[in-house]
Amino acid sequence: MTMRHVLSDYAVTPSVVPAGKEVTVTIAPQGENAAFVAGETYRLTITPVEKLCVSYASLNREELALTPDADGCLRFSYTFYGEQAHMLSIEVPEAYTHSPSPHYAAVPKWPALRCPTLCLYSVKEDLLDRTVHKGELHLHSWWSDGHEDCAALVGNLRAAGYDFMAITDHYLMDYSEKAIEVYRNAPDVISLFTGEEVQIPSSRIHVVGIGSRESVNELFRRRRAECEAEEAAIEKELTDLPPEIDKNDFAWRVWIARKIKSVGGMAIFVHPHWLWNNGFFVHDLCAAELLRRGEYDAFEVLNGGNRVISNNMQTALYNNLRAEGVTIPVVGSSDSHSTEKEHGEAPGECYTLVFSKGRDFQSITQAIRDGYSVAVEYYQGEEAPRVYGDYRMVKFALFLLHVYYPVYTELCREQGRQLRRYANNPHCGAAEALAGLKAESDDFTAAFFGEQ
Repeated sequence: MTMRHVLSDYAVTPSVVPAGKEVTVTIAPQGENAAFVAGETYRLTITPVEKLCVSYASLNREELALTPDADGCLRFSYTFYGEQAHMLSIEVPEAYTHSPSPHYAAVPKWPALRCPTLCLYSVKEDLLDRTVHKGELHLHSWWSDGHEDCAALVGNLRAAGYDFMAITDHYLMDYSEKAIEVYRNAPDVISLFTGEEVQIPSSRIHVVGIGSRESVNELFRRRRAECEAEEAAIEKELTDLPPEIDKNDFAWRVWIARKIKSVGGMAIFVHPHWLWNNGFFVHDLCAAELLRRGEYDAFEVLNGGNRVISNNMQTALYNNLRAEGVTIPVVGSSDSHSTEKEHGEAPGECYTLVFSKGRDFQSITQAIRDGYSVAVEYYQGEEAPRVYGDYRMVKFALFLLHVYYPVYTELCREQGRQLRRYANNPHCGAAEALAGLKAESDDFTAAFFGEQ
Protein backbone atom coordinates (compact mmCIF):
# COMPACT_ATOMS: atom_id res chain seq x y z
CA MET A 1 0.00 0.00 0.00
CA THR A 2 1.53 3.31 -1.05
CA MET A 3 1.81 6.13 1.43
CA ARG A 4 -0.50 9.08 0.81
CA HIS A 5 1.45 12.33 0.91
CA VAL A 6 -0.54 13.68 3.88
CA LEU A 7 0.74 10.76 5.98
CA SER A 8 4.32 11.82 5.35
CA ASP A 9 3.54 15.56 5.61
CA TYR A 10 1.70 15.49 8.96
CA ALA A 11 1.66 13.40 12.13
CA VAL A 12 -1.61 13.25 14.09
CA THR A 13 -1.06 12.06 17.66
CA PRO A 14 -2.83 10.25 18.98
CA SER A 15 -4.59 8.90 15.92
CA VAL A 16 -6.64 6.46 18.02
CA VAL A 17 -8.64 8.27 20.71
CA PRO A 18 -11.28 7.37 23.33
CA ALA A 19 -14.89 7.74 22.21
CA GLY A 20 -16.96 10.16 24.28
CA LYS A 21 -14.05 11.61 26.28
CA GLU A 22 -12.22 14.86 25.71
CA VAL A 23 -8.72 14.36 24.35
CA THR A 24 -5.95 16.69 23.21
CA VAL A 25 -4.73 16.06 19.66
CA THR A 26 -1.52 17.36 18.10
CA ILE A 27 -1.05 17.93 14.36
CA ALA A 28 2.69 18.18 13.68
CA PRO A 29 4.03 19.14 10.23
CA GLN A 30 6.86 16.90 9.03
CA GLY A 31 8.55 19.29 6.60
CA GLU A 32 8.73 22.92 5.55
CA ASN A 33 6.28 22.29 2.72
CA ALA A 34 3.67 21.42 5.37
CA ALA A 35 4.72 23.95 8.02
CA PHE A 36 2.14 26.11 9.76
CA VAL A 37 2.95 29.85 9.79
CA ALA A 38 3.40 31.43 13.21
CA GLY A 39 0.62 33.86 14.12
CA GLU A 40 -1.72 32.75 11.33
CA THR A 41 -5.16 31.29 12.01
CA TYR A 42 -6.12 27.94 10.53
CA ARG A 43 -9.69 26.69 10.41
CA LEU A 44 -10.07 23.02 11.31
CA THR A 45 -13.28 21.25 10.28
CA ILE A 46 -14.04 17.97 12.08
CA THR A 47 -16.38 15.60 10.28
CA PRO A 48 -17.36 12.19 11.70
CA VAL A 49 -17.80 9.82 8.75
CA GLU A 50 -21.03 8.45 10.23
CA LYS A 51 -22.55 11.88 10.78
CA LEU A 52 -25.77 11.31 8.80
CA CYS A 53 -29.05 9.95 10.21
CA VAL A 54 -27.83 10.20 13.82
CA SER A 55 -28.23 13.11 16.22
CA TYR A 56 -25.07 13.79 18.21
CA ALA A 57 -26.67 16.05 20.81
CA SER A 58 -23.36 16.83 22.48
CA LEU A 59 -21.52 17.58 19.27
CA ASN A 60 -21.65 21.34 19.63
CA ARG A 61 -18.46 22.29 17.75
CA GLU A 62 -17.38 21.13 14.32
CA GLU A 63 -15.16 24.06 13.33
CA LEU A 64 -12.20 25.30 15.33
CA ALA A 65 -9.93 28.30 14.77
CA LEU A 66 -6.35 27.33 15.63
CA THR A 67 -2.99 29.11 15.69
CA PRO A 68 0.32 27.21 15.81
CA ASP A 69 2.03 26.71 19.16
CA ALA A 70 5.65 27.74 19.69
CA ASP A 71 6.83 24.37 18.32
CA GLY A 72 4.91 24.89 15.07
CA CYS A 73 2.18 22.34 15.84
CA LEU A 74 -1.59 22.79 15.91
CA ARG A 75 -3.26 21.49 19.08
CA PHE A 76 -6.87 21.22 20.09
CA SER A 77 -9.02 19.47 22.69
CA TYR A 78 -12.19 17.78 21.52
CA THR A 79 -14.68 15.03 22.33
CA PHE A 80 -15.09 12.53 19.49
CA TYR A 81 -18.40 10.69 19.56
CA GLY A 82 -19.10 7.16 18.42
CA GLU A 83 -16.74 4.44 17.26
CA GLN A 84 -15.77 5.74 13.86
CA ALA A 85 -13.28 7.67 11.75
CA HIS A 86 -13.22 11.47 11.88
CA MET A 87 -11.93 13.59 9.01
CA LEU A 88 -9.82 16.62 9.96
CA SER A 89 -9.77 19.23 7.18
CA ILE A 90 -7.40 22.19 7.57
CA GLU A 91 -8.11 25.38 5.64
CA VAL A 92 -4.87 27.24 4.93
CA PRO A 93 -4.97 31.08 4.96
CA GLU A 94 -5.32 32.55 1.46
CA ALA A 95 -1.86 34.14 1.59
CA TYR A 96 -0.25 30.70 1.77
CA THR A 97 -2.15 28.86 -0.98
CA HIS A 98 0.37 29.78 -3.70
CA SER A 99 4.06 29.14 -4.30
CA PRO A 100 6.38 30.98 -1.84
CA SER A 101 8.78 31.81 -4.68
CA PRO A 102 8.47 35.41 -6.00
CA HIS A 103 9.00 34.00 -9.50
CA TYR A 104 6.07 31.60 -9.21
CA ALA A 105 3.80 33.46 -6.80
CA ALA A 106 0.87 33.16 -9.17
CA VAL A 107 1.07 29.36 -9.27
CA PRO A 108 -1.53 27.76 -6.95
CA LYS A 109 -0.63 24.73 -4.89
CA TRP A 110 -2.44 21.45 -5.38
CA PRO A 111 -5.81 21.40 -3.54
CA ALA A 112 -4.63 18.66 -1.16
CA LEU A 113 -1.64 20.81 -0.18
CA ARG A 114 -3.78 23.92 0.25
CA CYS A 115 -6.34 22.13 2.42
CA PRO A 116 -4.94 18.84 3.75
CA THR A 117 -7.43 16.31 5.10
CA LEU A 118 -6.21 14.07 7.89
CA CYS A 119 -7.97 11.37 9.86
CA LEU A 120 -8.23 9.80 13.31
CA TYR A 121 -10.42 7.11 14.85
CA SER A 122 -12.36 7.00 18.12
CA VAL A 123 -12.84 3.65 19.88
CA LYS A 124 -14.58 2.25 22.92
CA GLU A 125 -12.61 1.34 26.02
CA ASP A 126 -11.99 -2.33 25.19
CA LEU A 127 -10.06 -1.36 22.03
CA LEU A 128 -8.31 1.62 23.57
CA ASP A 129 -5.65 -0.47 25.34
CA ARG A 130 -5.02 -2.74 22.34
CA THR A 131 -2.53 -2.30 19.51
CA VAL A 132 -2.87 -3.81 16.05
CA HIS A 133 -0.46 -6.60 15.06
CA LYS A 134 -0.06 -8.07 11.58
CA GLY A 135 0.67 -11.77 11.34
CA GLU A 136 1.29 -14.85 9.21
CA LEU A 137 0.15 -18.21 10.57
CA HIS A 138 0.53 -20.55 7.60
CA LEU A 139 3.63 -20.68 5.38
CA HIS A 140 6.30 -23.17 4.36
CA SER A 141 10.09 -23.23 4.32
CA TRP A 142 12.64 -25.16 2.29
CA TRP A 143 12.47 -27.91 4.92
CA SER A 144 9.18 -29.05 3.39
CA ASP A 145 7.96 -27.75 0.02
CA GLY A 146 8.87 -24.06 0.28
CA HIS A 147 11.74 -22.18 -1.35
CA GLU A 148 13.40 -20.19 1.44
CA ASP A 149 15.20 -20.44 4.75
CA CYS A 150 14.25 -18.71 7.98
CA ALA A 151 16.41 -15.65 7.27
CA ALA A 152 14.46 -14.92 4.08
CA LEU A 153 11.07 -15.74 5.59
CA VAL A 154 11.52 -13.71 8.77
CA GLY A 155 13.31 -10.85 7.03
CA ASN A 156 10.85 -10.53 4.16
CA LEU A 157 7.82 -10.65 6.43
CA ARG A 158 9.19 -8.03 8.82
CA ALA A 159 10.05 -5.82 5.85
CA ALA A 160 6.35 -6.05 4.89
CA GLY A 161 5.23 -4.89 8.35
CA TYR A 162 4.51 -8.25 10.00
CA ASP A 163 4.71 -8.39 13.79
CA PHE A 164 4.31 -12.16 14.38
CA MET A 165 4.61 -15.36 12.36
CA ALA A 166 4.82 -19.14 12.50
CA ILE A 167 6.52 -21.38 9.95
CA THR A 168 4.13 -24.31 9.47
CA ASP A 169 5.92 -26.96 7.42
CA HIS A 170 4.16 -30.13 6.37
CA TYR A 171 4.60 -33.01 8.86
CA LEU A 172 7.14 -31.24 11.07
CA MET A 173 7.69 -28.45 13.59
CA ASP A 174 11.49 -28.54 13.52
CA TYR A 175 12.20 -25.57 11.30
CA SER A 176 9.91 -23.21 13.20
CA GLU A 177 11.92 -24.16 16.29
CA LYS A 178 15.16 -23.51 14.43
CA ALA A 179 13.94 -20.04 13.38
CA ILE A 180 13.20 -19.20 17.01
CA GLU A 181 16.67 -20.36 18.00
CA VAL A 182 18.38 -18.35 15.23
CA TYR A 183 16.76 -15.13 16.46
CA ARG A 184 16.68 -15.89 20.17
CA ASN A 185 19.26 -13.19 21.03
CA ALA A 186 18.30 -10.67 18.35
CA PRO A 187 16.39 -7.47 19.17
CA ASP A 188 12.72 -8.37 19.56
CA VAL A 189 11.17 -6.82 16.46
CA ILE A 190 8.97 -9.77 15.40
CA SER A 191 7.43 -12.59 17.44
CA LEU A 192 8.17 -16.13 16.22
CA PHE A 193 5.92 -19.05 17.20
CA THR A 194 6.34 -22.76 16.70
CA GLY A 195 4.18 -24.17 13.93
CA GLU A 196 3.39 -27.22 11.82
CA GLU A 197 0.84 -28.47 9.34
CA VAL A 198 -0.50 -31.64 10.92
CA GLN A 199 -1.28 -34.33 8.33
CA ILE A 200 -2.45 -37.50 10.06
CA PRO A 201 -3.35 -40.28 9.73
CA SER A 202 -2.68 -39.40 6.06
CA SER A 203 -2.34 -36.39 3.77
CA ARG A 204 -6.13 -36.21 3.33
CA ILE A 205 -6.27 -34.17 6.55
CA HIS A 206 -4.44 -30.83 7.02
CA VAL A 207 -4.60 -28.85 10.25
CA VAL A 208 -2.36 -25.94 11.23
CA GLY A 209 -1.10 -25.86 14.79
CA ILE A 210 0.86 -22.92 16.17
CA GLY A 211 2.57 -22.35 19.50
CA SER A 212 2.63 -26.00 20.54
CA ARG A 213 5.22 -27.24 23.03
CA GLU A 214 5.42 -30.54 21.16
CA SER A 215 4.91 -31.60 17.55
CA VAL A 216 1.62 -33.45 17.07
CA ASN A 217 2.97 -34.98 13.85
CA GLU A 218 5.92 -36.41 15.79
CA LEU A 219 3.71 -37.50 18.68
CA PHE A 220 1.58 -39.51 16.23
CA ARG A 221 4.64 -41.11 14.66
CA ARG A 222 5.98 -42.20 18.07
CA ARG A 223 2.71 -43.28 19.70
CA ARG A 224 0.45 -44.24 16.82
CA ALA A 225 -1.40 -47.04 18.61
CA GLU A 226 -2.20 -44.80 21.57
CA CYS A 227 -3.38 -42.01 19.25
CA GLU A 228 -5.59 -44.40 17.29
CA ALA A 229 -7.18 -45.56 20.55
CA GLU A 230 -7.93 -41.95 21.50
CA GLU A 231 -9.47 -41.33 18.08
CA ALA A 232 -11.65 -44.44 18.45
CA ALA A 233 -12.91 -43.10 21.78
CA ILE A 234 -13.90 -39.83 20.07
CA GLU A 235 -15.81 -41.80 17.42
CA LYS A 236 -17.91 -43.28 20.21
CA GLU A 237 -18.73 -39.76 21.45
CA LEU A 238 -20.14 -38.74 18.07
CA THR A 239 -23.61 -40.16 18.52
CA ASP A 240 -25.28 -37.04 17.11
CA LEU A 241 -23.09 -36.67 14.01
CA PRO A 242 -25.11 -36.31 10.78
CA PRO A 243 -25.08 -39.72 9.09
CA GLU A 244 -23.65 -38.35 5.82
CA ILE A 245 -20.37 -37.40 7.52
CA ASP A 246 -17.60 -40.01 7.68
CA LYS A 247 -17.24 -40.61 11.41
CA ASN A 248 -13.62 -41.77 11.24
CA ASP A 249 -12.53 -38.75 9.20
CA PHE A 250 -14.43 -36.35 11.49
CA ALA A 251 -13.05 -37.93 14.66
CA TRP A 252 -9.46 -37.53 13.45
CA ARG A 253 -10.09 -33.84 12.76
CA VAL A 254 -11.46 -33.47 16.28
CA TRP A 255 -8.57 -35.47 17.78
CA ILE A 256 -5.95 -33.27 16.06
CA ALA A 257 -7.58 -30.04 17.27
CA ARG A 258 -7.82 -31.32 20.83
CA LYS A 259 -4.27 -32.68 20.80
CA ILE A 260 -2.83 -29.37 19.54
CA LYS A 261 -4.60 -27.57 22.37
CA SER A 262 -3.46 -30.16 24.91
CA VAL A 263 0.19 -29.30 24.15
CA GLY A 264 -0.42 -25.56 24.47
CA GLY A 265 -1.08 -24.70 20.84
CA MET A 266 -3.79 -23.05 18.77
CA ALA A 267 -5.66 -25.24 16.27
CA ILE A 268 -6.60 -23.59 12.96
CA PHE A 269 -9.10 -25.12 10.52
CA VAL A 270 -7.57 -24.47 7.09
CA HIS A 271 -8.53 -24.31 3.38
CA PRO A 272 -11.64 -26.56 3.27
CA HIS A 273 -12.32 -25.38 -0.30
CA TRP A 274 -8.88 -26.09 -1.66
CA LEU A 275 -9.40 -28.06 -4.88
CA TRP A 276 -7.61 -31.38 -4.32
CA ASN A 277 -7.96 -34.35 -6.67
CA ASN A 278 -10.77 -32.46 -8.47
CA GLY A 279 -12.79 -31.96 -5.32
CA PHE A 280 -12.98 -29.70 -2.29
CA PHE A 281 -10.56 -30.73 0.44
CA VAL A 282 -13.27 -30.88 3.11
CA HIS A 283 -16.97 -31.46 2.44
CA ASP A 284 -19.18 -28.53 3.44
CA LEU A 285 -21.19 -30.72 5.83
CA CYS A 286 -18.01 -31.68 7.68
CA ALA A 287 -16.54 -28.15 7.66
CA ALA A 288 -19.75 -26.57 8.94
CA GLU A 289 -20.17 -29.17 11.67
CA LEU A 290 -16.61 -28.73 12.93
CA LEU A 291 -17.07 -24.97 13.09
CA ARG A 292 -20.47 -25.25 14.80
CA ARG A 293 -18.99 -27.47 17.50
CA GLY A 294 -16.14 -25.05 18.19
CA GLU A 295 -13.44 -27.72 18.16
CA TYR A 296 -11.03 -25.33 16.42
CA ASP A 297 -9.69 -22.08 17.84
CA ALA A 298 -9.92 -20.24 14.51
CA PHE A 299 -11.03 -20.61 10.90
CA GLU A 300 -8.63 -19.71 8.08
CA VAL A 301 -11.28 -17.81 6.17
CA LEU A 302 -8.71 -16.59 3.62
CA ASN A 303 -5.93 -18.65 2.07
CA GLY A 304 -3.61 -16.90 -0.40
CA GLY A 305 -2.51 -20.11 -2.09
CA ASN A 306 -6.05 -21.06 -3.12
CA ARG A 307 -7.71 -17.74 -3.69
CA VAL A 308 -9.35 -18.27 -7.09
CA ILE A 309 -12.27 -20.28 -5.71
CA SER A 310 -11.69 -21.10 -2.08
CA ASN A 311 -11.75 -17.63 -0.54
CA ASN A 312 -15.18 -16.85 -1.99
CA MET A 313 -16.48 -20.19 -0.76
CA GLN A 314 -14.90 -19.88 2.69
CA THR A 315 -16.15 -16.36 3.31
CA ALA A 316 -19.65 -17.39 2.20
CA LEU A 317 -19.57 -20.36 4.58
CA TYR A 318 -18.38 -18.06 7.36
CA ASN A 319 -21.21 -15.61 6.70
CA ASN A 320 -23.85 -18.35 6.65
CA LEU A 321 -22.68 -19.82 9.94
CA ARG A 322 -22.49 -16.38 11.53
CA ALA A 323 -26.10 -15.84 10.45
CA GLU A 324 -26.95 -19.04 12.36
CA GLY A 325 -25.40 -17.50 15.46
CA VAL A 326 -22.16 -19.47 15.35
CA THR A 327 -19.18 -17.61 16.82
CA ILE A 328 -16.12 -18.13 14.62
CA PRO A 329 -12.73 -16.48 15.27
CA VAL A 330 -11.02 -15.79 11.94
CA VAL A 331 -7.51 -15.60 10.52
CA GLY A 332 -6.13 -15.07 7.04
CA SER A 333 -2.93 -16.70 5.80
CA SER A 334 -0.81 -16.82 2.69
CA ASP A 335 -0.11 -20.58 2.77
CA SER A 336 2.98 -19.30 1.02
CA HIS A 337 5.76 -21.46 -0.36
CA SER A 338 7.87 -18.40 -1.16
CA THR A 339 8.09 -14.79 -0.04
CA GLU A 340 10.09 -13.69 -3.08
CA LYS A 341 8.45 -11.97 -6.05
CA GLU A 342 10.62 -13.94 -8.47
CA HIS A 343 8.69 -17.05 -7.48
CA GLY A 344 5.36 -15.35 -8.12
CA GLU A 345 4.54 -14.68 -4.47
CA ALA A 346 5.09 -11.80 -2.07
CA PRO A 347 4.09 -11.09 1.53
CA GLY A 348 0.92 -9.14 2.14
CA GLU A 349 -1.72 -10.81 -0.04
CA CYS A 350 -3.58 -12.68 2.71
CA TYR A 351 -2.85 -12.11 6.39
CA THR A 352 -4.29 -11.58 9.86
CA LEU A 353 -4.66 -8.39 11.86
CA VAL A 354 -5.04 -8.91 15.61
CA PHE A 355 -6.04 -6.27 18.15
CA SER A 356 -4.21 -7.37 21.26
CA LYS A 357 -2.46 -6.04 24.34
CA GLY A 358 0.86 -7.58 23.31
CA ARG A 359 2.40 -9.67 20.54
CA ASP A 360 3.47 -12.66 22.63
CA PHE A 361 1.77 -15.96 21.83
CA GLN A 362 -0.75 -15.83 24.67
CA SER A 363 -1.82 -12.26 23.91
CA ILE A 364 -2.19 -12.90 20.18
CA THR A 365 -4.08 -16.18 20.45
CA GLN A 366 -6.38 -15.02 23.25
CA ALA A 367 -7.32 -11.96 21.22
CA ILE A 368 -8.13 -14.18 18.21
CA ARG A 369 -10.27 -16.48 20.34
CA ASP A 370 -12.08 -13.46 21.78
CA GLY A 371 -12.96 -12.14 18.32
CA TYR A 372 -10.39 -9.34 18.10
CA SER A 373 -9.02 -10.35 14.71
CA VAL A 374 -9.78 -9.90 11.02
CA ALA A 375 -8.59 -11.56 7.83
CA VAL A 376 -7.28 -9.33 5.03
CA GLU A 377 -6.74 -9.94 1.33
CA TYR A 378 -5.03 -7.38 -0.88
CA TYR A 379 -3.64 -8.53 -4.21
CA GLN A 380 -1.17 -6.67 -6.38
CA GLY A 381 -2.85 -4.21 -8.70
CA GLU A 382 -6.05 -3.96 -6.69
CA GLU A 383 -7.24 -0.56 -5.52
CA ALA A 384 -8.14 -1.44 -1.94
CA PRO A 385 -7.96 -4.35 0.53
CA ARG A 386 -10.92 -6.52 1.55
CA VAL A 387 -11.34 -7.29 5.24
CA TYR A 388 -13.43 -10.06 6.85
CA GLY A 389 -14.57 -10.52 10.41
CA ASP A 390 -16.80 -8.78 12.90
CA TYR A 391 -18.13 -5.52 11.41
CA ARG A 392 -16.77 -3.41 14.24
CA MET A 393 -13.25 -4.84 13.80
CA VAL A 394 -13.47 -4.49 10.02
CA LYS A 395 -14.22 -0.76 10.30
CA PHE A 396 -11.25 -0.16 12.56
CA ALA A 397 -8.96 -2.33 10.43
CA LEU A 398 -9.79 -0.42 7.25
CA PHE A 399 -8.85 2.85 8.95
CA LEU A 400 -5.54 1.36 10.09
CA LEU A 401 -4.77 -0.09 6.66
CA HIS A 402 -5.10 3.36 5.11
CA VAL A 403 -3.60 5.54 7.85
CA TYR A 404 -1.30 3.47 10.08
CA TYR A 405 0.23 0.76 7.94
CA PRO A 406 1.69 2.85 5.08
CA VAL A 407 3.93 4.63 7.61
CA TYR A 408 4.54 1.63 9.88
CA THR A 409 5.51 -0.66 6.99
CA GLU A 410 8.02 1.89 5.74
CA LEU A 411 9.62 1.89 9.19
CA CYS A 412 9.82 -1.92 9.14
CA ARG A 413 11.43 -2.24 5.73
CA GLU A 414 15.04 -1.82 6.81
CA GLN A 415 14.44 -4.01 9.87
CA GLY A 416 13.73 -6.88 7.50
CA ARG A 417 17.06 -6.44 5.73
CA GLN A 418 18.91 -6.32 9.03
CA LEU A 419 17.17 -9.49 10.22
CA ARG A 420 18.49 -11.32 7.17
CA ARG A 421 21.99 -9.99 7.88
CA TYR A 422 21.73 -11.05 11.52
CA ALA A 423 20.78 -14.64 10.65
CA ASN A 424 23.90 -14.98 8.49
CA ASN A 425 26.25 -13.32 10.99
CA PRO A 426 24.97 -12.18 14.44
CA HIS A 427 28.18 -10.17 14.95
CA CYS A 428 27.99 -8.07 11.78
CA GLY A 429 26.41 -5.03 13.47
CA ALA A 430 22.86 -5.93 12.51
CA ALA A 431 21.80 -6.28 16.15
CA GLU A 432 22.83 -2.71 16.93
CA ALA A 433 21.09 -1.43 13.81
CA LEU A 434 17.93 -3.35 14.69
CA ALA A 435 17.86 -1.88 18.20
CA GLY A 436 17.82 1.66 16.83
CA LEU A 437 15.27 0.85 14.12
CA LYS A 438 13.03 -0.86 16.69
CA ALA A 439 13.02 2.25 18.87
CA GLU A 440 11.85 4.32 15.90
CA SER A 441 8.95 2.02 14.96
CA ASP A 442 7.99 1.53 18.62
CA ASP A 443 7.88 5.30 19.15
CA PHE A 444 5.64 5.76 16.11
CA THR A 445 3.22 3.05 17.28
CA ALA A 446 3.08 4.43 20.83
CA ALA A 447 2.33 7.95 19.59
CA PHE A 448 -0.26 6.75 17.05
CA PHE A 449 -2.21 4.71 19.61
CA GLY A 450 -1.75 7.23 22.40
CA GLU A 451 0.26 4.89 24.62
CA GLN A 452 1.92 6.38 27.66
